[in-house]
Amino acid sequence: AFSKEFSSTESVTATVPTLAQAGYATGLLFITPLGDLVRRRGLLLAVLALSTMMTVGVALSPTILALKVLMFLLGVVSVTPQIIMPLVGDLAEPQRRCTVVSIVLSGLLFGIIYARCVGAVIVYYAESWKAVYWAGVGLQTFSWFLLWWSVPDWPSKSLSASRSEKSQTSGDSETYGEIFKSMLKLAFTEPVLIQSCLIAFGTQMVFSSFWVSATFLLAGSPYNFTTFQIGIFGLTGLLGVLGVPLIGYIIDRVSHWAGLMISVLALMGSQTLLTAAAKSHIVIPILGSFGM
Repeated sequence: AFSKEFSSTESVTATVPTLAQAGYATGLLFITPLGDLVRRRGLLLAVLALSTMMTVGVALSPTILALKVLMFLLGVVSVTPQIIMPLVGDLAEPQRRCTVVSIVLSGLLFGIIYARCVGAVIVYYAESWKAVYWAGVGLQTFSWFLLWWSVPDWPSKSLSASRSEKSQTSGDSETYGEIFKSMLKLAFTEPVLIQSCLIAFGTQMVFSSFWVSATFLLAGSPYNFTTFQIGIFGLTGLLGVLGVPLIGYIIDRVSHWAGLMISVLALMGSQTLLTAAAKSHIVIPILGSFGM
């Protein structure tokens, strides 16, 4: 769609999603740490407002260069969920924290999968990729007002810590640079954190690679699905999303390792099934999506 719109080659437009992912990684590194420095309600509203404006810019992009720049910037400010989840964890009761966070995570995954379905339907009927972004503008605007109405004005972590400890330094809270230093320190002093990051890294790679490669799998032989049918196939992933709160409940009530092992085994089983028989019957990709 980008190639046709801007009369450019596929090799040029193929960098657009890559730039969006690079922007997202940049936002994770440089914006999400601000959640420990400033009040997260204001940060959430600011980031979501910028995301909405960048989405408008993408829909109005006059050239492929403008599209690339705006997609990168859109990726940078698309970190609202990563700011919300730590806030939810702080607000939840300790004995229910994993359950509550898993519900929010299931909403995030639901949105990712549902967006694939809705996006395919919109493009199929509107015959324009821009319609998807205009729909995104409307949804983000609605989300902004919902956050403004519902999210409490929770103090920043650094300010709360400095007050409780009555820091003897002249500053009231940590600086931006000190937060980055603390991130580096955690990499060497918190082995469980690093193990969790590595597990998340691997599982996210599997999740992303499945949904990207599923498009090619379903579009080719023996399935030969249309774009609309491929989008509808994404609904099967909702079955797996429904199991996320259950895993959170198991973690809260039974054991952290029990919930983790169930998730990892389900992921390994789905990948084994897909590798062995992805093209044998449509039921196999459906079961594979459930394991995601």
